[in-house]
Amino acid sequence: MKLNPFSILISVISVLLYINNVAANDEIFRAMRDEMTRSLNQLQIENQQKPYFIEYTLDIADKNLILSNLGFTVSQVADRSATLSVSIRVGDSKFDHTNFMDVGLSFFGSYDREERFDNRSVPIDIDYPTLRRELWLASDAAYKRSAEIYAKKVAALQSQIRKDTLWDLSPTEANQITDTIQIPIFDFSYFELLLNNATRIFLDYPRINGSIGRVFFYPTTRYYINSEGTQYSKNFFMCGFEISAEAQASDGMVLPNFYSTYCWLPEDLPSQDSILKAVREMASVTDRLVDAPIPDDSYSGPILFLEQPSGEFFAKAFIPKLSTIRDPFSSQQISMRFGDGDRKAFQTKIGGRVLPEFMSIEAKPNQFEFNKTKLLGAYRIDDQGVTPENVTLVKNGYLQTLLSNRNPIKRVNKSNGHHRSGGVNPSNLILEVDKKSQASEKELKSQLLKLCKQRDLPYGLIVKKVIPDNQLYQI
Repeated sequence: MKLNPFSILISVISVLLYINNVAANDEIFRAMRDEMTRSLNQLQIENQQKPYFIEYTLDIADKNLILSNLGFTVSQVADRSATLSVSIRVGDSKFDHTNFMDVGLSFFGSYDREERFDNRSVPIDIDYPTLRRELWLASDAAYKRSAEIYAKKVAALQSQIRKDTLWDLSPTEANQITDTIQIPIFDFSYFELLLNNATRIFLDYPRINGSIGRVFFYPTTRYYINSEGTQYSKNFFMCGFEISAEAQASDGMVLPNFYSTYCWLPEDLPSQDSILKAVREMASVTDRLVDAPIPDDSYSGPILFLEQPSGEFFAKAFIPKLSTIRDPFSSQQISMRFGDGDRKAFQTKIGGRVLPEFMSIEAKPNQFEFNKTKLLGAYRIDDQGVTPENVTLVKNGYLQTLLSNRNPIKRVNKSNGHHRSGGVNPSNLILEVDKKSQASEKELKSQLLKLCKQRDLPYGLIVKKVIPDNQLYQI
């Protein structure tokens, strides 16, 4: 077989990049291990506890972004950043400085902001001595903060009865895993042309008075190590194509609409023809909405949610309740809910019915595809270094357990590997409905009309699209 010289060149470059990345990874982890050893042995304030648990997280993130309006590029961003986060626990796993809220310390703080230890910006071209220095500064600040909180927690318990005797950090096995790939290059020229072609479509619809388009690719490589022996490096990606538009009804009501698609990698986005066809259809619908009849009275009656809105509604109203949330012990003996009251509705309902008996829900973080579609919620290791488990959350309507991390609650005392983005968050959730209880769209519409007739209503509402919280909408 005759080899293409260009293919050989690309292969050689890929091999060299791989070798260079392996060497860089080794240097990063060596700096982390050496500084962690120093911190465990030498970090201590007089008459204060030494650290018993340390974790270091280094994120190297790329930001590739293009904005377009009416066929012209508004802005283009190609940026790289590196952030370091350090967590140091003081005490022991049964009782440490966490799960405690001191009002004065929380709202006013007491540590030098110049020595921040959470999402600390560090040089992107980081080497061993630079990383050691950044880790040293961040570790010193993190330890002082933890020691201060621990002393306040101990003092608070001298005047209160401790009702919560759960461990502050649940045990888990040490993990060592590498889950990285060579990050693909984002083709700015191709996606700029595609995005401009998509936003140019709105020139054909003069009644659409505002529109904007965005395409982005945000790849991140994370390096993590803790003092229990867990070490991992992993990639996580987000790529998206978003178009927002709005028109205005005759009564002044704003009529927004959007098209969006998301995936892991740019190569997984729909074809150019598919995207342009979808955007043109969205623009056409938005234009037709201007001529839609305006109801004389406000509507009060049955509403049928179909397709995307049904998923959005379920994700907003129900899914957040499936995660563990632990109430922190407070020095002021006050409730520290901060708006989490509704999310905590299921904390004491394990074993009780939370859905109709024909519904079941299972979390499947290990499932990477469904009907040949790649799933964004899949991952091999969570942010605390715990291997994720497939979990049956609801079975035949009854709550079985909750998604959890290493911060235990009374009914869930171990992690099932769902600590992501700073807290307990869901992965892929599979909702199953008993076949006998399933209904077609036609049957659902028939039930809607029946309810409308019972209430002597001239019509009912069917919702086929809603704007999600994360949707670009800045016109």
